[in-house]
Amino acid sequence: MNIIHEYFKWRLNLLGYPSEDVQYRLSWCQGDGMAFYGRIEEEYLIDFAWRFLRGRERQMAISAIEEKGWSISIDCCDHHYSHFNTMVVEADCGDALSETEETAFNALFDCIRDDVVYVSKTLEKEGYAIVEAYVNEEGKVLRKWCTPALTVRCKLVRDPFEEEADFYIGEKNVYAMKFMRDVIAGQYKLGGLVVEIVDNGTDEVIGEHTCGGISITWPANKGTRALFREVAAQAFYEARPIWREIKSGREAQIQQAA
Repeated sequence: MNIIHEYFKWRLNLLGYPSEDVQYRLSWCQGDGMAFYGRIEEEYLIDFAWRFLRGRERQMAISAIEEKGWSISIDCCDHHYSHFNTMVVEADCGDALSETEETAFNALFDCIRDDVVYVSKTLEKEGYAIVEAYVNEEGKVLRKWCTPALTVRCKLVRDPFEEEADFYIGEKNVYAMKFMRDVIAGQYKLGGLVVEIVDNGTDEVIGEHTCGGISITWPANKGTRALFREVAAQAFYEARPIWREIKSGREAQIQQAA
């Protein structure tokens, strides 16, 4: 799912971790999870020093990074799986360190190693929440309207364009940030909407329209009615010529019977 991959990249970028190589598998099986690999850029490594360390220890760690060229990378130790245990945090050596620089850099290394595990587990959990937001069941009827001649069914289905859809979260896109938080909190369903026009006489679908790539507030509320009406209008447009033929045929039968 493109949305999960883009979400993971967006979150890693905000946290300062490499996002060029993001691997995940979220199918509720043993060995599933998410992992990320690459070298932590110097500016973010310094940010981590400011985040995790204090005082002279922070100063010495930054000296090891800026003056001695030390860095930290996240490598893969198992190409069959992707989870927090397949990531190995490695120190990339630079020039010789003083004792205080070495102690400080080791402290930063330990903090980052623990944080990598935490981030992986957190994003795995959030990734599963996004998976659960996607509609998997087919044909869940959200709304139904009936007339003597026709029935209108509005159904929530799996997004027919799920694999092809592009999803991009800009770094400062406040709307996208809030939307993803709401999706993870279970306030949206992601999928497609199908409206069917059914002939009550034959129980056949005489018109339908599908809208993919949509997000519906969940549970469905009054705010979704405009979307229902829009998709239904297109379904009625497609059903109109067929319904005219059916209606004309029935009227002819009635006249013949009379």
